[in-house]
Amino acid sequence: MDASIINAFIYEYLSTKDKILAETVKTKLKAGKLPSGSPKIQEVFQFYQKSAPKKLPAKITAQESSSED
Repeated sequence: MDASIINAFIYEYLSTKDKILAETVKTKLKAGKLPSGSPKIQEVFQFYQKSAPKKLPAKITAQESSSED
């Protein structure tokens, strides 16, 4: 993914939270605006949470735990 798109995501998100910080980030990262119709970072995150496979904790068997001693 292109860094300029990520910078635009960051700038767009920060502009809703803290305009002064967003302007500082925009200047330092040379962030542009997202193209119209682009999803917001919150939408991308929500999609990831719904579609990412759930990771199950690894089960430790009695044999594995005794071999660590």
